[in-house]
Amino acid sequence: ASIVKVVKNVGAIQLPYNLTIFNQATAMSSTDSVSDSDVVVVEVQAQDGTQAFYAFKISAASSDATLSTSSTIKGVAITSFGTGQPSIQISGSEGSITLTTAQAADTSNAGNFVTHFIKNDPTATLFHYAKYASSDTYTGSSFIATPNYTSAAISNGDIFIIEISAQNMTLKYWKIIVTVSDSSSQQSSQQNSQQNSQQNSQQNSQQSTIDAAQVAAIAAAKAKAAAQSTLVTSFAANKPVKVTDFAAAGIPVASQTALTRVTADIANLPAAQRTDLAAIAKVVQTENFVDKVATPATHKAVTTVDLVQQGLVDPSNPNKASIVLALQKADPSSLTSLADIQAKIKAAMDAVAARKARTAAIIAKIEGRTATK
Repeated sequence: ASIVKVVKNVGAIQLPYNLTIFNQATAMSSTDSVSDSDVVVVEVQAQDGTQAFYAFKISAASSDATLSTSSTIKGVAITSFGTGQPSIQISGSEGSITLTTAQAADTSNAGNFVTHFIKNDPTATLFHYAKYASSDTYTGSSFIATPNYTSAAISNGDIFIIEISAQNMTLKYWKIIVTVSDSSSQQSSQQNSQQNSQQNSQQNSQQSTIDAAQVAAIAAAKAKAAAQSTLVTSFAANKPVKVTDFAAAGIPVASQTALTRVTADIANLPAAQRTDLAAIAKVVQTENFVDKVATPATHKAVTTVDLVQQGLVDPSNPNKASIVLALQKADPSSLTSLADIQAKIKAAMDAVAARKARTAAIIAKIEGRTATK
């Protein structure tokens, strides 16, 4: 079969749409643009001369890559977003938020201390969000390599960078600067000093509850640090480790299968990196991703965000959705290593390039026929 003619109609197709109308229309060229609600009609002719017409309505992709006012940091609503920028290096367009010392120090990410970045447009994609100290430097590649922020304590001047991709692949980076301040503490102290004994008793009781929570948090942090030290020591001494060892260290491994790959990968690291907690965490992150792709139950849940976070696909790649679809259609048992996944991604990208080349050849052929009529 071959494509005989392609026609663009501005607005809806006028029915009945017959061959006379189609033949009178000007053929679409490879440089013609399309707009929202335009309809492209394609005439295809089979080898036996049978003709068929196909109509495609164009829907313009949304360009909204903004943050919702429902977004919070430590439970405080963000009201100053600044201006989203196409580059991660933002200067003069920052947003801001002010937290109390207690809010900034909380690491529960629960109750009144939840951090949640929400996109305005459901068709947009929240790619990545990370926290940096005011003195930190970062680039596009280092930003992607930085894990998404979860619940770590925040210091005065810390910076949040949030990356959102609109449906039409427009990227915007948002920068929020945090101020940690208890400017109202003196006023609160004066008010407290005027309270009666019953109120003071209630406050003391509440303080005891806070102190108990702080003690528990400190104990949990110490236990986590001890588990991390044990984990590093085990790898240094080539001792076996378990999934529970990683969990206690705050670096959960997805499965026993993933653990086998993790221990093998860490054994192949340079000696200095085998005792580097950050390097170990990076290996776990990679193998957890492989586990997600290779496990039938989670295979279909792989997203473009996963690929971008692993550095397998550039955030600006317009074919991310096609690449993810190729992975989802593949047999999970054929994707049991990062090399397998990289090979499948390369094959998908090659297929996209081949389709583009075929389309360009068809359009050129159509234009050639039109020119000779």
